[in-house]
Amino acid sequence: MLEIPAAVQKAVQEETKGATIKGYTKEVENGKTTYEVETTVNGHTRDLIFDPAGKLLIAEEEVSISAVPAPVKAAFEARGKVLLVETVTKGTVAPLSAAALAALPPRSEAPEIVAKILEEARASGVELPRGQYEYLPARDGVAARYRMTFPVHATYPQLREFMDRTLVALPAVAVEGMRIERKAVGEPGVDAELRLSAFVRSEE
Repeated sequence: MLEIPAAVQKAVQEETKGATIKGYTKEVENGKTTYEVETTVNGHTRDLIFDPAGKLLIAEEEVSISAVPAPVKAAFEARGKVLLVETVTKGTVAPLSAAALAALPPRSEAPEIVAKILEEARASGVELPRGQYEYLPARDGVAARYRMTFPVHATYPQLREFMDRTLVALPAVAVEGMRIERKAVGEPGVDAELRLSAFVRSEE
């Protein structure tokens, strides 16, 4: 049974009033532990991520497709993709210098960025039939970004090739994280969750 620190339990109680808790997961990435709480509110998903001290790091909430930024919506509707869309209400990214921000692609190029990611996936033998897409606006020197989370089933070499090709082709894209699960020893394929961020100039 997963043990949840008392500080996290208290924070969860404060943040989930009126919500239904579906479950908890614990993640350790680069030596840092976080706790994710899956909830539903009024029929929509709302997931919260806390540090061990109970500090809320990220809150992700499902929103209507009509609320998706036009560039991302257009890019995926053109390909017949079915999207689960979320907004992120809290999170931290290191600020960039003015020169670095100016070098980023404009937000209007989001459809081309998404199309290139899908192209590199196909070239690597990786299918991306669905995903979660979030837009985080620029604030206090932090670049705006589109965060994309894809469930993937492929071989590890295919995943590695896809990430390598994407990072070379799109310098403004970064790999935020990847979870991998192999169901049985000796199986060539793995189930993975891959999270990418495309940093853009907001043009606001």
